[in-house]
Parts: sequence; C-alpha cells; structure tokens
Amino acid sequence: MTFNNHKRICFLVVMMLICGAVSADDPGITKVRLIQETDTSYIFELDIARQFLWTIKAPILPDRFRISDPQYEDQSGWITMKAKITTADESFSPKDEILLPWQRNGVDITVQWKDGKTYKGLFNRTLNGIHIPLSELMPVQKTTLEVLQESFEMGVRHLPFRLVHLLLTMVLVWAFPSFKVLRYLFMITLGQMVALILVELGMPGLDLLLSDLILILIILLVSYSVIYKIEFRFLKVLLFTAGAIHGASFVHDINVIDLPPLQRIQALFAFNLAMDLGHYLFALVLLLIIPSLQRIFNSIKWFPILTGSISVFLVLLIFRENIMADKLQILPIQTSPVTVTYKSSGQFAKLSTRQVQRGKGLMVTPMMIYLSVEPYEVRQEILVQASAAMQYLSFKDKGLISIPVDSQEQIKKEIQEAVTSANTIYVDNQILTPADRITKFVTLGRGGVATRETPMEENLEDAIMGITLIYDIEAYPDSIFINWQLFPDSVQFIEASAVDPHGAFTVMLSPDENDLRWKSRLAGYQVPAIEAIEVENRPQPLISFLLWMGILLFVIVQVIYTKTIDIQQWIIIVLVLGFISYPFVRFQVNIPFLPHGKPSSERASVILNDVLTNVYRAFDRRNENDVYDRLAISVSGDQLTEIYLQNRQSMELENRGGARANVDDVKIQELSNIKRHKDRGYVADTRWTVRGSVNHFGHTHYRQNQYRALVSFGIDDENWKINNIEIVDSRRLY
Repeated sequence: MTFNNHKRICFLVVMMLICGAVSADDPGITKVRLIQETDTSYIFELDIARQFLWTIKAPILPDRFRISDPQYEDQSGWITMKAKITTADESFSPKDEILLPWQRNGVDITVQWKDGKTYKGLFNRTLNGIHIPLSELMPVQKTTLEVLQESFEMGVRHLPFRLVHLLLTMVLVWAFPSFKVLRYLFMITLGQMVALILVELGMPGLDLLLSDLILILIILLVSYSVIYKIEFRFLKVLLFTAGAIHGASFVHDINVIDLPPLQRIQALFAFNLAMDLGHYLFALVLLLIIPSLQRIFNSIKWFPILTGSISVFLVLLIFRENIMADKLQILPIQTSPVTVTYKSSGQFAKLSTRQVQRGKGLMVTPMMIYLSVEPYEVRQEILVQASAAMQYLSFKDKGLISIPVDSQEQIKKEIQEAVTSANTIYVDNQILTPADRITKFVTLGRGGVATRETPMEENLEDAIMGITLIYDIEAYPDSIFINWQLFPDSVQFIEASAVDPHGAFTVMLSPDENDLRWKSRLAGYQVPAIEAIEVENRPQPLISFLLWMGILLFVIVQVIYTKTIDIQQWIIIVLVLGFISYPFVRFQVNIPFLPHGKPSSERASVILNDVLTNVYRAFDRRNENDVYDRLAISVSGDQLTEIYLQNRQSMELENRGGARANVDDVKIQELSNIKRHKDRGYVADTRWTVRGSVNHFGHTHYRQNQYRALVSFGIDDENWKINNIEIVDSRRLY
C-alpha cells in the first residue's frame, strides 16, 4: 500500500467521523416553504445544512409549471435556496402533487396561499421520492355540482361491474316480461332512497363489494324460482332491503373522501340516480327485444339456468379476485388526486466549491447561540465552554483541572448573570426580559444536547454549560433583534442560529458585527386560534318531512274510513318528490325543546378532532393559568386538572431543559362504538395521532404519538366539550 493510499484512507476516516458528528442530530427532514405571490407565481424555498445540499434536486412539477434557476444564500453552514415557480395556465389545485426526488427522510413544508391562509405538513420519503399532495395543504371545498358530477360518474362506472347489475335487471325482465318489472326495479330505487335517511342516521354500511354479493344471491334465487316456477313471495322486500344496503355501502366506501355530511347524502343521491337510470334503460331495451327472442327459441328454460350458473361463477370470481386479494374497494376513488402529466425541471445549478464544503461540528466556536421562535414563546439557548467563560467567573483557581460539584451552582449562577446582562433582545421592537432562566451542565452526543440532571465533577476543559432564556410573547412575532455583547477574550467569533416552525439560518457574530436579526418567513402569519366548538344546528329537510307527513296522514285516514290501503299514483309521485328534495332543500332551524341526537361516526370524528386539537394547543402556553383558561374552552370543569396532568408531559423531549413540543397536527384515525354515557353526553372508542416538533439548541426534533382511549364528550353551554379521557393504549411512532 502506497503512502498516497494511506493518506486517502485516513482522509476518508476523518471525513466519516466529522460527518457522523455533524449529522448525529439531523433528523433527515428538510424545512420547505411554498409561498403564493400571485395567481400564477410562487416562491419555493428551503433551508438545509451545507453538507446535505447534494441530496437536493429540482422538484418535479405538473407540466404547466416552470421553475427558475435557484438562488443560493450561504449563511455560515446553512444554505437557503430560493426559486420561483410560474405558470401561464391554472394555478395549483387540490388535484396537483409536487414530487421531490430528494435523498432525505422527509420534508416539513409550510404553504402560504395568497389569501394569507397557512397550512403545514410533514411528508415522508417513498421509493421514488417525497410526494406532496396539495389537497392536504389547501382548503378543499367541492361545490354541490362537482360532488353530484363525480358521484354520478362513479355510478356509471360501477354499473357494469362484473355484470352484476345488468344480470339482475336481465333476470327480472325474464321473470316478469312486461312493464310490471318496473315495479320490482322501483323497490330497489325505494330502498336506495331510504338509504339517504339511514346514512344520515349513522347506519355504518358494508363494503360495496359485499352488497353486490347480495344482489348476486338474488339473481340465483330468481333464476331458481323461474326454472321451477315457484312464486317468490318476498322478492319485493328483498329487493328493497338490497337497495338500502347497496346505498349505505356506497357511503361506507367513500368515507376515504373528506366530504361534509350533507354532501355525502348528495353524493349518494347522484350515485343512486346513475344506478337507477341504468336499471330502467336496460330493462326497457330488454322488453323491446324479448318478444323477438321468444319467437326464435321455442323453449326459454335454458336462460334462467344460464343466469343461475353465471351467478355462481361470479361469486367464485369475486372471492378469488377481490376477497382473497383484499381488493374490497371497487369504486374508482382517487384519495390523492394527481395531475397526470409531470415535467422534471432539470437539475439545479451547480454549486460552488465553498457551498459544498463540509459542515461544522456542534461546538464550532467556544460559545454558540441558538434562537428558537415558537408560538407564544421566544427562547434563547446558549452553549458555552467552561474554559472560555473563566474570565466571568469567581472560580479562577488555575491549578484545578476540574469543577467540583459544590462549586457548580455558583458557577452556573455567575455565567447566567453574565449572559443576561450582556444580552439585549427586541421582539417586534419591544425590549423583553426573560420570564424564566435555566442553566445546567450539558453533554453532546448522538441525540444532540442533553442536560445533566445529576451533578458530577466536570472536567474544566470539556465542561459545557447550557443557558436557556425564555421570553413570553402574546402572538407569533414578526421580527426579532438581538444585540450580543458577551465575547470572552479567547472568542473572536460566535455562531448564532435561528430556528422557527418554517425555516432556519445561521450567522457568525463578532465584536464588530454583533447583531442577530430574525424576520418571519411568512408575511402576516397567525397562530391558529383556539375557539369553542359550537353545536351546529344542521339544516333540516322540512319540505321532505311535510310531504311524507301528508302521505302518512292520508294513509291513516284511508285505513280508518275504508279499512284498506290504496297506493295511488300521486302518492308515489309525492313520495319520490320528498326523496328528491331531501338532499337539497333544507332549512336552518333551531328548535330549543328538541334534544340533539347522537352524532354519527363521521360527525363525532370531526367534533373530537377539533376538540382534541384545542386541548393540545392549549399547552402552547407555558403559564399554568393560561393553559387552564384555554383548556376550559374544550374541557368540562371537573376534568380540567386530570387532563392537564395527562397531557403536560406527553409530547416533551426527555431531559432537554426547557424545550416543549409544538403540536402541528391532530388526526382521528378511527372512531367507533359511540354510546350514550351513563351521566351525560356520549363515549366513543377513539384512536388518534398527535404530530409535533421541538426546537432545541438549533435542531428540530419531530415526534408523533398514537393514542387509543375511551373519550367521553358532550354539550356544555351549547359547545362540545370533553368530559373524560380514559387512555387504553399509547405509543410513540417516532
């Protein structure tokens, strides 16, 4: 082995050790910002440590967009990249997706739209990159016309599925070869109409595939009755029941689509309309051609035998290709709608030699400053080597090489005073003083900075102190200015970093240039407010109720005076008009003496998602009284203390000294078994996830926890509130 080879190996080993130290606390998640300037232009920004810049490539955008060559801003170890995205066509829509072919674990993206609304999301890497569906980062409110059109198209596409509906219509026409068959098809229609009410009342429904299996069973039974000339006495009842189950099953299958409750009913109406039109039109065509077929064939027994055999074949086919393959979802639903054609914008411009040089380790200067900007709080965290701070300490025995335990409290107090007195901070042009001060000896390792909770004798050359200064603020700040005066004799430069929910940067401070300036990356950004979840008086279908009430009164009077029930044509017309108006003609009414009914699973999920979000965001405040006041908006008084204690520690980093988690997202994963509570309200078996992040000494740590609990909730002074949370299971996902 030559001397040059030895040098190469040594160089590689050193670089691996350096990069290992640098990336030890890097979660592999890049902070990205997409800011809309106009209807057709956007700013795309990201912040990343210099040594990881090679992992970033140009985004892959829908083909109507163009991205400019990026500009790179080198900030002492951090690179901020900015590029402009433009289009001459339609702006970003919920159907679009951005694909980032990056060698990163994920992205923490903030999107700010032109109207000022801000959305935040965390997306992990897949095999072909990081997919960012914009439907999750923008308000998606479909119009009634869009819902009707999409659902009608789903009905048209479902009609020929495995020939089930066409075969059912065919066998009914063969069994009743006259316009009498329309009465039997109407029973399916009537069942699907009743499904509108059942779904709104919370009927869960089956998978649509299983409801189609029920229709196949009816095909087999009708074929059998035709072959053996047996009267099928309860066929209309069975068709009505199958229609109701089929309608409820459609809503069960579209639960993956985020639609408001009323739009689900409208979607079901459009789907049913497509199915019914297909049934009736196909039946009319068959009625026209059956006489010709009967003249051609002397015997028609072979046909019901054929339909019965096909029904058995369809059951086996569906079992093999759908049930065994776990393909129960048979509707053409796109949960993350994506524009079809995409265009790669090519590689970003090549980086300069200086931009690709390696990053620095954690303690690149004997003193380092970290600014964490969070909702309702600004936090300064300072790392200082004890050897560099000696000139500010009364502990000046040059002969000692270690710091004894009994001297550490005095040393921490002195360095804290020196830092506080030499540090001036302005938030939105207002000078602030710390609400809390924390000083501890810390260690640096693969998990980043950890405080030493148990005092031990510290080596003077290796000892590091971490000082945390916490400033309370009333809202997310717009600007921060820090004037730093503390420069020990051995320190000519201090690295200062700032981390906020949307980005990060680093600068170098010196005695001549000692100002750190931070500006919000998102103009006008507002922290989501905690608001009471009011009980909604949902619009009621009064016209439908009046029409049906009129029919009921007429039937009652008819029975009283004639002792019979004569279903006249006008009754059917009025009945159908009631169902047609049911999803569309509704009025907002408030009837105080009528109690609110048990919410459906969908409605309860929305309620608990909003209430739990309020509960977690209440802990954005550090002051206990503020937390209690905010919790009281969404938690009943009896449970305030218990829920406060349950949640105070749930998302904090262990042994981090002052850092707290900010909750970014609360999402109900599953909600079932809603029951009336023995005291008041309701109780539901609920599973949800909580995703948050912690900014700590210049790094962002991401956390996601999952909980399963019996959540009791009810109405208190016209607002939904949680009465109790009984945790069944909790686990940390990452």
